[in-house]
Amino acid sequence: EMLAQVHLERGAPFEAIRVAERAMARRDPPFAYLWVTLGRAQLNFGELAMAQASLRAALRALPPSADVVPSIEADLARIPIIMRQHRERCAAMSEQ
Repeated sequence: EMLAQVHLERGAPFEAIRVAERAMARRDPPFAYLWVTLGRAQLNFGELAMAQASLRAALRALPPSADVVPSIEADLARIPIIMRQHRERCAAMSEQ
């Protein structure tokens, strides 16, 4: 999980996803913070639906009092905004 975070901090979300997915495959059940790291890596890579699923899994796995919960909720709130902006850009490009 820490290696995935390093990749994420270095601006390498694809590597972060790869490392986090490998780590998740070795854990049963997956460590809650792996879901957070994976979700954020997916968000940074543009895999919005996958990010949403991973971040929701993190919320289910974490106690509501966990310090990271507000930032996960903020990330989840950003996803529909990013999706809307993407649709608007695509629509504007198709009109040209």
